[in-house]
Amino acid sequence: MYGLTRTANSILSATGPAQRVRPRIQIDRRYWIAGLLTLLAGFALVIDLPVSQWMHTRQGLKGLHQPLQVVEALGDSVGVAIVLITLSLVAVSRRRELLRVFFSVLAGGLLADVVKFFVARLRPRSFPGDGLFQVESVTDTFYGWLPFLQSGAVAVGSKYQSFPSAHTATGVAFAVALTRMYPLGWWWFSFLAAMIALQRVETGAHYVSDTCFGAAIGLVAALTFQGGTPWSKWFDKHENLNAVEDAPQSRFQME
Repeated sequence: MYGLTRTANSILSATGPAQRVRPRIQIDRRYWIAGLLTLLAGFALVIDLPVSQWMHTRQGLKGLHQPLQVVEALGDSVGVAIVLITLSLVAVSRRRELLRVFFSVLAGGLLADVVKFFVARLRPRSFPGDGLFQVESVTDTFYGWLPFLQSGAVAVGSKYQSFPSAHTATGVAFAVALTRMYPLGWWWFSFLAAMIALQRVETGAHYVSDTCFGAAIGLVAALTFQGGTPWSKWFDKHENLNAVEDAPQSRFQME
């Protein structure tokens, strides 16, 4: 009996510390990409003016203008809705996952729109005539902070909401959410998101830095609904419940 007691105590003492070890917090590595995109947005300020001026001549990407216009719809609410409706009809078994995709895209677009209210920046195509070529510094494209709170402010409206790109934020969030559903298509979804960002610069709707920061916002918004976040866990539970309810019953269960 004494030998058995010693053996049991040795086993408990050996396993005790392992049980007291706190689990390590796993952070999605893609958050680092969002940080790099934010830094890239800062560095992109150096090339914002020359790139936008080159695009303004309509000679830079003239041959890609029409294809980019088509892809741009994927960064718009209408285009996203069309894709989601299509997936709900053709991928019935994955339909329960579309709710997560919808909220990811919604969060990305709304978060970018909120930031627009804090920063007033004139869009490249909103400069009258060839005024864009007369801008001496990239700081001249900014018109202050919190424009809506300034008395007599004139820097309001869509043309002063260049920073950041909500289309790019929506496109990136959409790409990340779709990648979770269809991992093999990650490269195609990423390519389409990059084309959306390129289209915003090509048409003079945004500067390069606007799209970089918009991409960071879209990535963070989409990751909020993935990994081990509280929102993600809620969607995991929701999808698992639906999976059980939608599972076909066996012959014996039906009887």
